[in-house]
Amino acid sequence: MPERQDLTSLAEETSGEIPASIAEKVDSLRTRLDEVSGIRARRTKAQLVNLYVGAGENGRAAVLQQEIARSADDLGEWERAANLLYRWMQDLSANQSRQKAFQVAGQAALAYENVVEDQPDNLDARTRMGETYLLTNNPMKGIEAINGVLEDDSTYVPARFQKGLALLQINRLDQAITQFEAVKRHAEEGGGFYQQADRAIQIIRERSGSGGGAAGPAARPQPSSPSPSRNP
Repeated sequence: MPERQDLTSLAEETSGEIPASIAEKVDSLRTRLDEVSGIRARRTKAQLVNLYVGAGENGRAAVLQQEIARSADDLGEWERAANLLYRWMQDLSANQSRQKAFQVAGQAALAYENVVEDQPDNLDARTRMGETYLLTNNPMKGIEAINGVLEDDSTYVPARFQKGLALLQINRLDQAITQFEAVKRHAEEGGGFYQQADRAIQIIRERSGSGGGAAGPAARPQPSSPSPSRNP
């Protein structure tokens, strides 16, 4: 499958050097994979995923976890794959690798779709699905997903925050401020979303007041993970 190979190559390209103490364990598990099959192979791959996560190699972990999810077709495995792809996407975005982040975003969106199909009430997965679609060639699907979450729960802070970011990106600054102000009303005061929404409002007003024009990509705050408890 070309998509799988492209993502594997991207993981290798963007990964760093694994510490020697962990690399030895990785090599041992990879050797074992050549000797086992079925459930034993799946468990070995799961151990490898955990090692990669521990080493901060979210790309390698995400690609392997996606492989596990495809073979097992298990909701829990798909959710972990989605979350690892999402974390990898954030890593790439933080390093200004936007084009690479877009490539991962498409796979993360599809993984979250698998979760949402079985868990339509999972607002976290629906919000992240929307966020990832915003970084693909189908951003309207992302907007629809986020609006759907807010229709079900207008106080759900992660979705409200993402809607503010989406409006900021298309330069609807007054509407973006309205969303970020709503975030501050509903978020825990002083918490991550509260602080990021407050900062976004400041950025918009500073740029507007200085005659700097619309807030461009450089002004876009880095979103937090909506639900740390769901991170792998």
